[in-house]
Amino acid sequence: MQAVNAHYYRRTELDGATLARAVDLLAHGLRDDLALTRAALVAKLQAAGIHGDGVRMSFIFMHAELEGVIASGPRQDRQHTYALLEAGSTSSLEADREAALAELTVRYYRSHGPAAIRDFSWWSSLTTADIRTGLALNRTTLESWTDREGRAWFGPGDPGQPSDERQAFLLPTYDESVVAYQSLRNVFDGSGSGRTLLTRPLVIAGRTLGTWKRTPAKRAAIVDVSVGRPLSAEESVQLREAVERFSQFHGLPAELTDRGNLA
Repeated sequence: MQAVNAHYYRRTELDGATLARAVDLLAHGLRDDLALTRAALVAKLQAAGIHGDGVRMSFIFMHAELEGVIASGPRQDRQHTYALLEAGSTSSLEADREAALAELTVRYYRSHGPAAIRDFSWWSSLTTADIRTGLALNRTTLESWTDREGRAWFGPGDPGQPSDERQAFLLPTYDESVVAYQSLRNVFDGSGSGRTLLTRPLVIAGRTLGTWKRTPAKRAAIVDVSVGRPLSAEESVQLREAVERFSQFHGLPAELTDRGNLA
């Protein structure tokens, strides 16, 4: 990841000395406080003379996380925080590279399978050679199948057949089910959107049929959907149930608007 980010570090004028100083400042600030919000930490960086827009600050925080210095901390009301990684870590796991590769491989395929090698490569930035080594080390642990999309691996046990239950989901833009798989096994509907990154995908029965957005309103959760084809009566029911779950999460009445494609 650091190698991938090197280009962006240069574009945002973050050389090695600046990044090292920023990491030291973040670590020092978090030793005084158990957890701080991003805004509070940005203020500390700016007070020390490290300035920049949101993108530049994002790469500073990402670098500190990749260096194993900071991690997500506890919530402060509705605000996310950062904390020192060493303060919240309880793991004593130590492993050589081969053992670590084997462990990462089995954890990935147990949690993301069925998935192909190219999916794991995108997710982890590992090379194909490393992944094949990890699979070989887990040849008695992981299982695989081959379909028209190629070979896919998964954790032990029958992965099960696709559920007959038709359910709708209002997904965030970077949800893994949409961006983390390079095959088209279970993501896109040919009658809907193309193979591009969608803003807030609307998924029904495992197929992305359109997009959704929440219109700002103080006293209601207004969900506006846009789909590439008319929804069936069953799909419309599932969509309304998804909006109701969204409403319950926010503790607000739900309102669904569309462009004439609901049954």
